[in-house]
Amino acid sequence: MFFGFGSQPNKEAAISLYEDSASLGCSKAMLALAAIYEVSDPQKSYEYYDLASDDEPYALFKLGEFMEKMNF
Repeated sequence: MFFGFGSQPNKEAAISLYEDSASLGCSKAMLALAAIYEVSDPQKSYEYYDLASDDEPYALFKLGEFMEKMNF
């Protein structure tokens, strides 16, 4: 839904479905939400990357990028 493969993109519906999946513990959904929010809401993006970092090595990489930008 977010990328519009086979249909028109619907960001609101995609976010809703990803949030439902993330609430059930799906780390891939957390990664998708973090990517969606990276520009518009960096704090929320960081939180989703942090949640996904238990299962997704890429999330740890992205957390490192955030820390580098914040000069930790």
